[in-house]
Parts: sequence; structure tokens; C-alpha cells
Amino acid sequence: MEEIEQLLNEQMQIELTSEGKEIEEKFKNIEEEIFNLKLRISISEEQLSELFSKERNERIMRKIDEMEFPKKVTFKEPSNEEELLLQIAEGITKLNENMIMK
Repeated sequence: MEEIEQLLNEQMQIELTSEGKEIEEKFKNIEEEIFNLKLRISISEEQLSELFSKERNERIMRKIDEMEFPKKVTFKEPSNEEELLLQIAEGITKLNENMIMK
């Protein structure tokens, strides 16, 4: 009877050990996923700060100012950030079109 109990205890230890290893592996995978997500968030924050950096916006505005537009093109003062971004995007599109034509 003691042998059976000992064998059962050994079996339980083996099962606990393998279960622990599985949990540890899952935990490592979760840690890796969290690290990768933090890295992506960090990169996205850098890209956003670059997108809205003062120097970049000034370069874009200088390029837009240097472009020759037909007389009918007018710029209106944007009433919100969305309109400003839309105008910048339109300016970049025109800039790209002019560069392609040259």
C-alpha cells in the first residue's frame, strides 16, 4: 500500500512539475507579447511626435510656400486641427505632384 501511495505522490509531483513548466512557458510568452506591445507603442509615440514636430511642420510649410499654385488656389485659416491636417495633406499631395512633374 505504501508503494502505491509513493507512486501516486511521484506521479503528482511529475504532473505538478510539467504543469508548472507549461504555466511558466505561457507566462514567458505573455511577457514577450507585453514587451512587443510596449515597443510598438514606443515606436508609435516617436512617429507621432515626429509627425507633429515643429521642425517637420516648418519644412512642410516652407515647401508649400515655395510651390507655384494656380491663381485659383486659396488657403483659408483652419478652424480646427482636423482642417489644418487636411490642408497639410493637400499641400503634400500637390508638392508630390509637382515633384513628379519635374
